[in-house]
Amino acid sequence: IVIAILRRRYKEKDKMLQITQQDLIETQEEVNDFIHHLEESKQEKQEKDMNELYSRIEQVLKEKQLYLNPDLSIIMLAEVLGTNRTFISSSINSVTGKSFRTWLAEYRLNIFVEKLKEDPEISLDLLAMRCGYKDQSTFRRQFKAAFGMTPSEYKKQEV
Repeated sequence: IVIAILRRRYKEKDKMLQITQQDLIETQEEVNDFIHHLEESKQEKQEKDMNELYSRIEQVLKEKQLYLNPDLSIIMLAEVLGTNRTFISSSINSVTGKSFRTWLAEYRLNIFVEKLKEDPEISLDLLAMRCGYKDQSTFRRQFKAAFGMTPSEYKKQEV
């Protein structure tokens, strides 16, 4: 009889232990789900913040025509926006997948193309200067890398 009572108690305790382990597993799953949700929310907020900062960067660059300054740096842009260079760099990279220098070069080249279409008779060197380039060889190299042809070839083909 004593053995039967002990066996029954053992089975009851074993059953309770299994229930407790199952509760722990379910609680751990809930905690993991909660942490995952928090991480997703944090990531979404960071992405939203990066997109908002990028919009501000583009807005300020256009409104103040900062791209015209051939010495424009990420530090100068950060000062105008009242933030730091790391946020500027992260934002541009997050949204475009490009570095600040590459992004700025593409920005200036796009402005060049727009202005060339508006005034096809303008000197290419003068137009490059009006788009923020002080070094013509840098301008030509970047243009050829971006468009696969020289500015003169582009002008003949497109304008």
